[in-house]
Amino acid sequence: MNPSTRTVRITIILHIHNPSRHKRKVLDHVLGEYTNAQRELAQRAEPLLAELLCKCAFINAKGTAEYRPWYLMSGLYKLRCPSFAKLPSALRLGLCEDVAQILLGYVAQKRINEKTKFPFRGKRKHNRQMDPLEQLVHHPLTLQPRYAFRNWRDTAKRQTPIHFAAPYFPRSCDLQLHQLENQRWAVTVPLLPRKIGKTHTKFNFALAFSQGQREWLERGTPKVARLVKRADEYALHVALAYRVEIQPTRNFLGVDRGVFKRAACAVVDGEGRVLESFSGGHAIRTLQIERGRAIAAQMQRGKNVHRKHFRQARIQQTLHELANHIVARAKQQHARIVLEDLNLTTKGRFTQSEYAKLAFYLTYKALFAGLPKPLYVFAQFSSQICCVCGGEGERDPDNRESFACPECETVCDADINAAINIARRAMYRKRAWEQRGGYRAFHQSFVRLQSK
Repeated sequence: MNPSTRTVRITIILHIHNPSRHKRKVLDHVLGEYTNAQRELAQRAEPLLAELLCKCAFINAKGTAEYRPWYLMSGLYKLRCPSFAKLPSALRLGLCEDVAQILLGYVAQKRINEKTKFPFRGKRKHNRQMDPLEQLVHHPLTLQPRYAFRNWRDTAKRQTPIHFAAPYFPRSCDLQLHQLENQRWAVTVPLLPRKIGKTHTKFNFALAFSQGQREWLERGTPKVARLVKRADEYALHVALAYRVEIQPTRNFLGVDRGVFKRAACAVVDGEGRVLESFSGGHAIRTLQIERGRAIAAQMQRGKNVHRKHFRQARIQQTLHELANHIVARAKQQHARIVLEDLNLTTKGRFTQSEYAKLAFYLTYKALFAGLPKPLYVFAQFSSQICCVCGGEGERDPDNRESFACPECETVCDADINAAINIARRAMYRKRAWEQRGGYRAFHQSFVRLQSK
């Protein structure tokens, strides 16, 4: 293995394109049998859990007990529950790995809270979704006003979902991705065991994906996959591995995530000298305002607001473009990306913080570019400290994008000023500076750069 390269992985979602009725029945059969087998194997392992854990336990260097999942998987595989015969060998291994992770998580939670219940209780199995007309026979409508049946049918579908476990394919040899002649891709996966007497145990499925996912498929090697069903759509979550060349870094690129400028960036060298600065993501705020006005107009007209109104395809595309630009600049300047540790959580069912999304995009895009993971630094007073003298300044109340320092009379862009401070904090060592005045003395030490 070349020491100047490393392996990185990414998971992409490949939707199964227009499966036939027979293939849908096979997929539902496999999902149901895997769900039942997972519950059955976990319930069979519950009385033997202490014995299984003793065989896979060891004492680490800190003196605490840890467990080897592989030994637990081998112990679960020897239990040979009856549902194993209904699954192919590839899914049996994945089933044991899934149950082993569930049991280890249960044991870890049991240490914290003794009242933690076993994850699988009872003999409940998956049930097929009852058709609304079939439910109408058992639960007839008493009142039938206009649109009553349609509303009742939609409510019945929402209240009777099927929750399938996601079958896991742990071996790359069981997942065969191949490119067809018409520039499309297909996958061959084993779904049925050989002992059932069927003529076909492996099935081919055409895949639907975007242009970006096509590039990932052409460059990567499939390792593991999961089969997921959501809202009558089937998808494969495939983990792909890549070999990338490691890029040496000697500078730091600080990123300040704001409201109006989604990312203000500054590059500094190892001494704290500013090499360049730029900003981007100005259109994201405009897109958010447009989306909010559209939702408000929808509600004023008396119409319901659904999940589709909260889709942020344009915003995500802008974030991807911004992240690509930042990573390209970091690679060009041989710089490591530095972010603020904002620790933000968003309360919402349909939305997620764009700050967290940008950090996630920068993380995996930097890895694929050969750069190290972004470095997180503390965020206190990064926008209130002057990057020139280290004194305390403030934003202009009339122009929030302007920063003014009363000590050195410096006037500059507020977001760029914060980005410079964030980039320099990558060199901050608390033990070395806590006796010299803390982080404020650290920022004031860069005054020497102005005299050179």
